[in-house]
Amino acid sequence: MSVSLVKEQILDFLKSEEPQVLVIQGRWGVGKTHVWKDSIEESKAKVPQKKYSYVSLFGLKSVDDIKRTVFENSTDPKVLGENNDLESIKKNYKALGKQYGRKSSNIVKDLSGAGANFVLKGLGSSVDKVFDSVATALLTETLICFDDIERHSKSVSLRDFLGLVSFLKEQKKCKIVILLNEDSHDLEEYQQYKEKVVDKQLHYEPSAEYCFDISTKLYTKANDDYLEQIKAVCERLDIRNIRVLKKIRMHIDTALSVTTDYDEYIKEEIIQSIIILCWCHYCHSSDKDKIPSLTFVKKLNETYADADTLAIAAMIEEEKEGQKTRSIIWKDKLNSLNYPSYDPIVQILLDSIEKGYIEKDNLVAICDAKQNEINIRNQATGLDAAWELYHGSFSDNANEVVDAFVKGMTEAAETSTLSQYSQGLSLLKTLKQDDKATEMIRLYISRNEKNRERLNVESSDFNFFGIEDQEFSDALTKAFEKSEQQETPEQILTRLSDKQSYDRKNVAQLAALSSDELKRLFLSFDGKELTQKIRACLMLAGSNEELMNNTKKALLEIGALSDLNKARLSKFNL
Repeated sequence: MSVSLVKEQILDFLKSEEPQVLVIQGRWGVGKTHVWKDSIEESKAKVPQKKYSYVSLFGLKSVDDIKRTVFENSTDPKVLGENNDLESIKKNYKALGKQYGRKSSNIVKDLSGAGANFVLKGLGSSVDKVFDSVATALLTETLICFDDIERHSKSVSLRDFLGLVSFLKEQKKCKIVILLNEDSHDLEEYQQYKEKVVDKQLHYEPSAEYCFDISTKLYTKANDDYLEQIKAVCERLDIRNIRVLKKIRMHIDTALSVTTDYDEYIKEEIIQSIIILCWCHYCHSSDKDKIPSLTFVKKLNETYADADTLAIAAMIEEEKEGQKTRSIIWKDKLNSLNYPSYDPIVQILLDSIEKGYIEKDNLVAICDAKQNEINIRNQATGLDAAWELYHGSFSDNANEVVDAFVKGMTEAAETSTLSQYSQGLSLLKTLKQDDKATEMIRLYISRNEKNRERLNVESSDFNFFGIEDQEFSDALTKAFEKSEQQETPEQILTRLSDKQSYDRKNVAQLAALSSDELKRLFLSFDGKELTQKIRACLMLAGSNEELMNNTKKALLEIGALSDLNKARLSKFNL
């Protein structure tokens, strides 16, 4: 049933004076509560009932609790949308006090404030019964909305709840709407007794576009720069759960807040990945046959880390025939969405979605490396052209592809990352060009002998995404060790003063210094590089407790030499 038709039916219900029960049924999170509250807000002047009460069954442990809550939440429908909750409660308890006073004049004075419920509950079971009977008596001709039916307490059966609904309609002349989640697995009693209680049932099934627009109105903090892209992907996945859509916007906003300066390609990949991962994480339970689980996606990523093939990933689930079929369906769906399982950005986002928050520092580190590769690719036009030639046709042009890669890798030997260069080597070996691959390895090492850091397989600046080719990795390690020279501590800190990565051997060398030696070293620094060198030492100390303790001790002793030095050291947050 369309949204407009559902709203028409709700309006007819709201205008009616006749006691009746209306059920609005729909999938979890599609906005049943929103469409109801929106409708009554728009039409409150047309409601003939003098009292309205909205009640969530969540946490209510008995039928008496439900009746009490209906009473306490009662308000004049004409003032819906105004901040008058406290006044409504006081008004309800004053009315209760008048009724109760006829039964027990001794404690009427306790009923003048909003805390009367607590007073009465403390006076004993007999008083509680009087309270419940009087509160129930005041529920006549009330418009009531019951929400969160599927979250009812186990101590309240749906049979008992529907019995109360029937009582309120038949005996108290109330008009009642029930908001029902059709995805709930605990509706047997409802199905059994609904014909005796429910007068009309509406099926609320808004489009994904409508749900997205509603979520946009409800999540006002959203960055709308990429709204159309976000909307297009969400609609393609048919995401209608408004809560999930709001979570998607929240995660995207958080991620984009720290990635504003990166290439558009990176930001678009982040948006696409967050939507797909949230869809898997939050929506899988609603359609397990068609929506992949996050567990499947994690295994898919792990599989890609070892072998870049979807054929293997498709069979990673349990060895049941039905499960295999489901895995293939999931894999095909992810393929159709261009889901980049192999990308490190996806792994960071996957872990973040699973934890419920974006790990900003890790995301920035990955994006820095990704941006570096994009910058290098934009410079290394020959290598980029080789990949375009490889991917661009099904022609039998292996020799042309090999020549293009040899040319491109020769051009990029002093600019590409180890990861990028390694990918070219792997392709040459796939095309049975092992000799040419070995030749390219020798070329890379000879070109970078004077730039020792470009031979370092542990450098996150040049090898953030890892090396696929083992021959290349072994050759780099050998060349790096061969060129090793014992640097002084100051030379190490000077070299690392403008970098974000380091060798473990550097840490060990600095950790061998005492606090007094570090103090003398720091005091020897001068000029604008002083701060950078000390920050480099603190960076190294982050992975070694002894070095951190000695570094802090040395700096604190320097700070104790004078108030001026103490002020100078404040920037290090010791």
